[in-house]
Amino acid sequence: MLKFSSSAATLTICVFMIAMFAVYIRGVQTKCDCGFGDEPVGPASLTRDGVFLLMCLALALSAFLSRKPWKAANPAALVRQRAGVAPV
Repeated sequence: MLKFSSSAATLTICVFMIAMFAVYIRGVQTKCDCGFGDEPVGPASLTRDGVFLLMCLALALSAFLSRKPWKAANPAALVRQRAGVAPV
């Protein structure tokens, strides 16, 4: 599941970055509307979203290169383990 979701997030932000870069290159004066205020599309917003892209890529790569599958923790099993109770 992590492989799919991290790949989807990376693809989505890539498409968004391409659109933002195209707007910036064409010189269209528009707001980014990324949820970080009313700043125009420019070097600052491209840099910030580029950092988000790098984080998405790092997560996707770690999901695909991990030898162990990612599993959600079972809180009840952790409590039993810490209490010294045998698993059910």
